[in-house]
Amino acid sequence: MKSSQCICYNLDPYNLTQYEIYNVVREIMGILSALTSAILFIPDIILTCKTRGKKSHNFKFLLLFLLGAFFWLIYGILMFSISTIILEIFLITNIGIILLFKCIYTIKQKNLLQSTRDNNIDVISEP
Repeated sequence: MKSSQCICYNLDPYNLTQYEIYNVVREIMGILSALTSAILFIPDIILTCKTRGKKSHNFKFLLLFLLGAFFWLIYGILMFSISTIILEIFLITNIGIILLFKCIYTIKQKNLLQSTRDNNIDVISEP
């Protein structure tokens, strides 16, 4: 990609060619679509918090989605696409938050089950 094709260069509003205007409009539309797509994960974060991870996405799905978002981030960096970079940073952050809550709640639930089992064994073993 030539440096003149990236919207980061030559943003003089008095000297924009038709091709550069197309790139600016394309990136603005990409940024708007990235932000609206990233906002879609906010209800999933809220649902994960409210249900303590029981009604959120599958753990394997979230890991694969996180891996895909990471690859898209690398692609966006290589293509100098600001909109792709912004979207993937938002998605990685949102998926990371959901995975973090899901792991915390899963660990807490396992610890609670283990302590309940230990208490029941003690009660049963006592005469």
